[in-house]
Amino acid sequence: MKIGIDIDDTITETKWEISKQIKKYRRKYKLARYSETHQLSEEHFKNFMVEFGEKVYLGMKVKKHATEVIRSWKEKGHYIILVTARCEEECPNMKVYTRKFLKDNHILYDALLFGSKNKGMDTKELGLDLFIDDRESVLDTIKGPFLIRVLEDKKNYSKYKKARNWKEIKEIVEKL
Repeated sequence: MKIGIDIDDTITETKWEISKQIKKYRRKYKLARYSETHQLSEEHFKNFMVEFGEKVYLGMKVKKHATEVIRSWKEKGHYIILVTARCEEECPNMKVYTRKFLKDNHILYDALLFGSKNKGMDTKELGLDLFIDDRESVLDTIKGPFLIRVLEDKKNYSKYKKARNWKEIKEIVEKL
C-alpha cells in the first residue's frame, strides 16, 4: 500500500512549538499580538521563520506512537511518502532541518515531497492508497485514496474517518 502522511500536526506537535517560539520572538521585539487570530503580521512571520525556523523545525515533538506505527508499516512493506507544504521560501534551510528532524527521530519514509500546495493533485499523481492529514480543508481537495483525519478531540466534526492518536490510526489501517 502507498501511504501518504502530512508532517505538521499529523506526525508532529508543530503548532505548540511554533506558538512557544513566537512568544519568544514577540518578547524579544516587544510586539503585541497582531490580531485576535494571528500572533504575527505576515511580514513579522517571515522574519520570525528566518530567525527561529531552526528552533521550530528541530524543537518540535513527535506525536506519541507515530514513529513506531510508521516503522511497523515500513516493515510490512508499505511505501511511505511524507507530503508537506513546507517550503524554502517560508524558512531558509527548512529542507535540511526537516530531514535532520526525521532522521534524529527515527521516522522512516521512502519519499519526501516538499512544497505541496495542492495535496489533492499530489496524492493523485503519487497514486496513494491512503492519506493522513490533520486538516479538513486539505482532505476536501483529495479524491481517490482512503482518508484519515487526525483530530485532538474525536468529538470534532469531520466527514472523514477520525483518529485522535497514532494507535487509533494503526487500528483503522489494519482494518483496510
